[in-house]
Amino acid sequence: MRFFKSLIILITMFSGQLQAAPPAGFVTLCGGVVPPVGATVSAEEVMVQGVARYYCLFKPSTYAATDAKHRVLYVFHGGNQNAQRLMLASKGIMDEAEAHDYVVVFAQGTDQDSCGIDYTENANWTDTDCAAVSNVEYTRRLMKRVAATTQVEENHVQLAGFSGGSKHIYRMGTQWSATDKKIRSLATMAGSVGKLSFGRHRDGVEFINIMEGKQVNAMLLQGGSDNRMPINGGISDREQEISVGFEFKVGMFRALNAARAANGAINTGASNELPVVAGSAVGLVGLPVGSIANEYVDAKTVISIEEPSLGHSWPSWYAPVAFDFFDRF
Repeated sequence: MRFFKSLIILITMFSGQLQAAPPAGFVTLCGGVVPPVGATVSAEEVMVQGVARYYCLFKPSTYAATDAKHRVLYVFHGGNQNAQRLMLASKGIMDEAEAHDYVVVFAQGTDQDSCGIDYTENANWTDTDCAAVSNVEYTRRLMKRVAATTQVEENHVQLAGFSGGSKHIYRMGTQWSATDKKIRSLATMAGSVGKLSFGRHRDGVEFINIMEGKQVNAMLLQGGSDNRMPINGGISDREQEISVGFEFKVGMFRALNAARAANGAINTGASNELPVVAGSAVGLVGLPVGSIANEYVDAKTVISIEEPSLGHSWPSWYAPVAFDFFDRF
């Protein structure tokens, strides 16, 4: 009898977790940006290690009219931001998702200090002091829930991130296993792969070894006027860290995707500089004049974009370029 009573209690608790609605603050966050006509945005919950976590779910206008599976993009905001930041019309992601018929999941990080959920712009993706609410595990559970509850092609997954969200994507890549969802491609803006923090220099260099991950199509953008993450590496304008340069990161993705010849040598692939004239480049329509774009083709494709006047921000022109890139694969 005690067993059945305990079972009933557990079922009741579990059911309560499934039926729990996101808090009003997060519902307001997701509803704070108007989507394209006919599209919808909803606040959703996912349980991770017994903790309720949240995300904003964008569905294009075609979603309700068909049972067909949609391609899906997972978006990770920057550090000290929130899910809403990359939902803004100025970022262009929802408009492009509507035009390209994508479901988009705008993920929400954790408060760096309390490890709880903060709907203001104070969310991050670090797992250093938040083991109980791991953002790596959150991402895995998030993808499983979306695949189970939404009409998406679960093995046709794209990722996009800005700054700390890009770094989270890089870290996730090194921990991806054969049982995880298939990542087709990613598009990032900034995002550190290696740095030495002044206050913690005795701990050594924090380094994400991208080459430990699986081959992936990658588009990498860096601003030439980004003082927070200098394009050639060096001290940030906040004078808190020294970071590695952009070309080092591009090189790691190229090496990851490199085809290995029979003798063990690495073929670094064809390099094709895409000259930007009158706002366009071969295969990359919409880049600002003066940008430097290079395409490297091996087992997968890597595209690097440097924009000299761009600072530490996601520019409005990047979403159209990124979605065109996603549609290649």
